[in-house]
Amino acid sequence: MRAGRRPVAVVGLLILGFLALVAYWVDFYAWGDVQVRGDKAYLTFQKAFALADAWLAVCSLAAAVGLLLRREWGFLFGLLAASSAIFLGLMDVCFNLNEGIYLLRGAAVWIEVAINVTCLSFGVFIIAVLWLRRADLLSRGKEAAAADRAEPASRQPIRTRLPEPGSPAEP
Repeated sequence: MRAGRRPVAVVGLLILGFLALVAYWVDFYAWGDVQVRGDKAYLTFQKAFALADAWLAVCSLAAAVGLLLRREWGFLFGLLAASSAIFLGLMDVCFNLNEGIYLLRGAAVWIEVAINVTCLSFGVFIIAVLWLRRADLLSRGKEAAAADRAEPASRQPIRTRLPEPGSPAEP
């Protein structure tokens, strides 16, 4: 990526992640197609992710907006979203290995595998891109924040200089 450009791939992944989280939880509670098992232990474990996934969704959306607007907080929320995705992915992988989920058959298992791979790989990718571009992203964030604080030219008072007494008037 060239300096000065928004990290479009990262923004796209963050928005995609946000939408995927919303879709997952709507399906989980409405239809249950993403549920690998129906037993109490599995459902209790999965439901424990709802609040953490909500945090990940908020961070992802905030990061996408912040990066598009070239704000420093976009960089911060991008790192928060990516690290949250890695953490949640690792928790899920650990549970799935301990419970033998990966040995089961069905579309829900493949969805689970895709979620795990996505959380881990996208998380690492987003951190790497943001970190490598940090100087550009943070300096552009400062410029944008300074521009927001500046008073628009149309609202600045018109200043006229009156001639000093006894001096010739300027045309």
